[in-house]
Amino acid sequence: MASRGWMSFQKSPCGRCGSDRILGAACDDCGAAAPKNEVNSHVVRRRSAVRQIDVIVGEHSAKEGDLPDLPEIETAVKVFTSAVTHFAEESSPQATQDLALAICLINDLHSRSERAAVLRPYVALRAAMLESSGRVAALWGMYRETLTAPTVREVQRLNVRASDSLRSWRAPIDEYEEKLRRSISQSGEAGQTLIERTLGFLTDAHEGTLLDIASLGVERAERLTGRSVSPGAGTQFLVQSHVASVWLDNERFERTVVEASDFCRFADVDAVLRSDLPLLGLAASQRRLAEAVLGFEAILSVETDEETIFRRLLKYHAEVYEEVGGPIFAWYLLLSGAKTRPYEKLIEEGATALAKAVNAEKSLASWFQGNERLLRNAPSHVGGYWIEKDLVHVTLGSEKISQSIGWFVDRAYTFLESVMATSWALFNELERRDIDIPFSEADKAYLGLTSFAMADMFAKMSFGALECRDDDGDWHFALPSGEADAVAKAVALMTTNADVRSVTVSRAGAESTLRVSLTAWETYESAVIDASVEDIVVAGVEFRAACTLRGKSALSESDLRAAVGVFGSKLLAGDLTLVRQLRRLDRLAVSHSYAETHNRIVSALATLRADDQSERARLAADFRIWMQGDLSLPTADSAVVVRTA
Repeated sequence: MASRGWMSFQKSPCGRCGSDRILGAACDDCGAAAPKNEVNSHVVRRRSAVRQIDVIVGEHSAKEGDLPDLPEIETAVKVFTSAVTHFAEESSPQATQDLALAICLINDLHSRSERAAVLRPYVALRAAMLESSGRVAALWGMYRETLTAPTVREVQRLNVRASDSLRSWRAPIDEYEEKLRRSISQSGEAGQTLIERTLGFLTDAHEGTLLDIASLGVERAERLTGRSVSPGAGTQFLVQSHVASVWLDNERFERTVVEASDFCRFADVDAVLRSDLPLLGLAASQRRLAEAVLGFEAILSVETDEETIFRRLLKYHAEVYEEVGGPIFAWYLLLSGAKTRPYEKLIEEGATALAKAVNAEKSLASWFQGNERLLRNAPSHVGGYWIEKDLVHVTLGSEKISQSIGWFVDRAYTFLESVMATSWALFNELERRDIDIPFSEADKAYLGLTSFAMADMFAKMSFGALECRDDDGDWHFALPSGEADAVAKAVALMTTNADVRSVTVSRAGAESTLRVSLTAWETYESAVIDASVEDIVVAGVEFRAACTLRGKSALSESDLRAAVGVFGSKLLAGDLTLVRQLRRLDRLAVSHSYAETHNRIVSALATLRADDQSERARLAADFRIWMQGDLSLPTADSAVVVRTA
């Protein structure tokens, strides 16, 4: 909103310098003070009109209503900016009335945001609307100062501040809508597993590889909990944190994560693990959760009737309550000491009885909200509930309740929030203690957790793989053309499974395949830890010698000579510490029948016992030429890493 020409002031010539001066204010050019008792009638009129506006606004009673939507706030902002501009140009009774009504409209919207029920899945939306409507409601206070300022310069200064606030009012809503867009885009492609869709969403949202995502998740989770977090749990936390920030009460989710993590950290896990059944129960719960989510999504993809969707939500909630909540209830009851029976006996009591026990345990009850028995049992009984307009009436024996549909939806989401937070804390603690959850191969396949499925995802999401294939233990990954980095990528993929025989990575257009022994690679990696530069160079040459290309060693004589040239030159210059490295290189020269290189190494070592300057000069000249070769590790557009040589 422009400041010059936006508000009018009475002017008169300055008595000292003759330039235009605003009445009632000092001269901007020479600083001469205004005559005593001089007033600017335009400013006085605006100030009087502003006081009238404040009276009208103060007497206004806020209108009732639901949480406003974005178009309502946008319209109110447009009405306000138009009214304040008109008022600044002419403080007429009509302009005064219009601006007062515009402010009342803004205050109504902010009041509705404040009074709106805090119900999931709209907690984050309400918070965004509340902050944005609050910023809009604060605009009048800023423009009020601008409209009553005595000078043009003061108007300009204040108007910059007000205009900046006007431009930023919708930032909280924009941030929420971006999170919502990402969350909706998580639906993925047909046939994808939940984990494929989830990790695909994360790599897109955070613009990184799966390794980047794991590191980011670990960082955020450790910052929140103050506890160590495994990479797998870090990735899971990033997923759940995003879900909570869009659809749930994120503050309660994070608080539960922190408290449950502290609890699990010091709990006696061994007391629960009297058999394999507690871990098998957790594995089964994750399979059931995936089934419930996919089943509910299938309904959402074809169903549009709101009452039908609501009924399916209650069914989904009951399924998650029993199949997922039950094992989690049992685990926490055992970890807390509230129950001491073996897990397999405890789980027989059923989820409803276990939830009742959790609610009776003060240390656990606040973490498992949303587990009302009525909500769990209503969809499982004929005539257990019926819907009347926006109300849901539940009757189960003597128990009766009537609440809005929104309340029931909120409680279902609250339970999901509870299960997410408590299961994450438990899973992270088990992972931290190196306790594996024994998923069956069938469950791994369903969840997309087989080693090849994970490698497939990793290759596609992190490397842009075009095709992935498992030939009974021999994995193949086709990548688009790019850097000659097939060796490193093949090694990275092989480390995901200790049983895979070989991993081939081939970029488009590759003409030959470098064969690499995993043992040779591991030997190289071990050799370079805390090693000297010289030993690192020799280890790299030895690794190259262990690789083959078209059936022959990938170590050429020129590759070997590059290292010999560097070390030989330094040896001739007096560095006798390089004898050991030169002897290692000589063994490679002999095994590869590189006679000339072997002879030069032998001659260089012989100079240590003879003072033959001409021979030293001849060798030094050769070494200066040799040392210009390549000392880097072998690279390839196509490579196969094999577990045995």
